[in-house]
Amino acid sequence: MNNFSDKYVVLVDILIFSLLGYFTHVFFSMVAELPEVTRIEFHKSRTCVMLVIAFNIIGFSVLLFNKYMYKFYPYFLNNKTRKVIYFLTDSIFLFAVIYMVFVWVRWMMHLSNPFIIEPAGLYAMLIIYIVQLIVTGQIMINYFYHNLLQTSEKAMLLEKDAFNSKYQMLQNQLNPHFLFNNLNTLISEIKYNPKDAVLFTQGMSDIYRYILKNSNQTTVSLESELEFLEPYLFLYRVRLGNCIHIQKEIDESYLDARLPPLTLQLLIENVVKHNYMSLAKPMNINISINEEEDWLIVRNMICPKQNIVSTKTGLVNLSSRYQLLCQRDIVVENNTGHFIVKVPLLSPK
Repeated sequence: MNNFSDKYVVLVDILIFSLLGYFTHVFFSMVAELPEVTRIEFHKSRTCVMLVIAFNIIGFSVLLFNKYMYKFYPYFLNNKTRKVIYFLTDSIFLFAVIYMVFVWVRWMMHLSNPFIIEPAGLYAMLIIYIVQLIVTGQIMINYFYHNLLQTSEKAMLLEKDAFNSKYQMLQNQLNPHFLFNNLNTLISEIKYNPKDAVLFTQGMSDIYRYILKNSNQTTVSLESELEFLEPYLFLYRVRLGNCIHIQKEIDESYLDARLPPLTLQLLIENVVKHNYMSLAKPMNINISINEEEDWLIVRNMICPKQNIVSTKTGLVNLSSRYQLLCQRDIVVENNTGHFIVKVPLLSPK
């Protein structure tokens, strides 16, 4: 597609430069005071063809010159004096090329002293130079914006690749940690409770099916996260008994909202890791929606375990993922005996 577009641009440039050559032939015939013999020679079709060829040479010479100068564009960009020097150099180069083309045309017409141009010819050359400068300048501007657009698209692709790589790196940090914890539990269940170990393995299978399914997704629906909680909580019930109670206060209209994969798993795991719970003293976790600000809120009573040092790795990871996704952050509140985490809900795809 880009090759086709580049060929199209070149064909348009050839057409523009050819029209400039034809315009020059007509304009010079009307303005320049040529001797009769020269006028007859000048009006021949071969002279018009030569001028068309000559102005294509002029135009593409200027474009090639500017393409070369673009390499030094950052050098000129940040200094006004350098910009003036750049445009003066460009203008002088264009004038020099036009002058050499006029000399070439005069030489092809077998005129004496081809390097000496009469005042009328100089006037015509000046007009043609101004027109050529305007047209070529416009073409250069078009090329500049074309290159700017391509550069912008490349930058966006690079930014997207960087985002995907960084996001994937953050997401991959969760999986080994989660796997390590569950394998330790499974080893313990195999040793002390083989029957529950089979159920535990089936639960792990369901969980990792979900993880593999969404490993390349940046967001998933709230509904799928809530469904994922069932096999995830089952693992804890096998290990600890029925000591984690989840209360959901979520309107169905929010089930299509998006959030990063394993958000709820991370938040529930954070509660289990830092709080004491038992059958006699279960942990109640409330999951609700703040409809005014589109927050998903996870709240639990604080019942801290002894000798547990919080690294906050999981919450920092979740915060980083949200900042990458939507430039918003999670909110963590630790007061009045409750630990509360608020995460933004993203719009459905």
